[in-house]
Amino acid sequence: MAISNNIESLIAQIESDLEFREKFRKALGIDDEYARKSDLVPILDSINKNLEEIKNLRTEMRENLTQIWDEIKNLRNEMKVQREEITKVWEEIKNLREETKALKEEMKVQNDNIVKIWEEIKNLREETKALNEEIKKQREESERNFAKVWEEIKKLREETNALREDMKISLERMWKEIESTKKAFNRRFDKHEDWLKKLGIVPLEMRSFRWLRALLDAKGENIDNLRWRVKFKDPKARLGTEDIEIDIFSDSPLYMVEVTNRIDDIKKITKFKKKVEFITEKFGKKPKAIIITEDFAEDIEEEVMDICRVNDIEVLDVGWKPDK
Repeated sequence: MAISNNIESLIAQIESDLEFREKFRKALGIDDEYARKSDLVPILDSINKNLEEIKNLRTEMRENLTQIWDEIKNLRNEMKVQREEITKVWEEIKNLREETKALKEEMKVQNDNIVKIWEEIKNLREETKALNEEIKKQREESERNFAKVWEEIKKLREETNALREDMKISLERMWKEIESTKKAFNRRFDKHEDWLKKLGIVPLEMRSFRWLRALLDAKGENIDNLRWRVKFKDPKARLGTEDIEIDIFSDSPLYMVEVTNRIDDIKKITKFKKKVEFITEKFGKKPKAIIITEDFAEDIEEEVMDICRVNDIEVLDVGWKPDK
């Protein structure tokens, strides 16, 4: 670039300074006008050619310099990014050093804890050894005690068996006494039953009342609540009227009994089913429902039994039937 400027300065000086031009001509050996004219043409052509090459070279250099500056700019940007990355790396290294330092401190604490743990394990082993010795002693003592316990159990079993025999004998005596009491009660009741017959009272109802009373008493249940011909009011009038009468009734335990000499119509069963529904709604639970009869119409007996079985109604046929 400096050479090009020098050449241009030389050419400009030759063109503008006549004296310099003559000196330059003499220096080149050009003495006459003809020689000057003929020799300068190739020189000028060469100079022009050089100038053109210098111009092209200058243009190329400018382009190269532009590219170089762009490259330098890019390099500077890359270096800036690299510096930022390096800064981040150093920050990360700094953080890692701090974390490493904290980790070393933590490991030191953990090592101290591990030492304490091993000390504790050592103490536990010693305590476990002592405990095993104690357990061994207690096991031996327990085995001796269990032997004594089994001996005691054996004696208790023998005593229990003897007590069972005594209780069996006592229960047999008690049941004999109960049977004797029942027979005496029945004999007294039979006398009242004969008297009630004369008053027109149906004997079956009395016998049913007596039977249910004896049954509850034998089960150890309360018989004081057992009543005869109890009446209720049914707002729904299930039977066509609000009045409902139950032949034998107890609210605790919940029993209801229908007594009829003969079941000759399915309607009697349907009517009793409605009474059971009423009692169930009134007391919130289903009662023990029983029908006591002495006779069935032959054509409906099987159907009656099926209906009662489905509706959990117990049927007691207490009538005498000849052997077939």
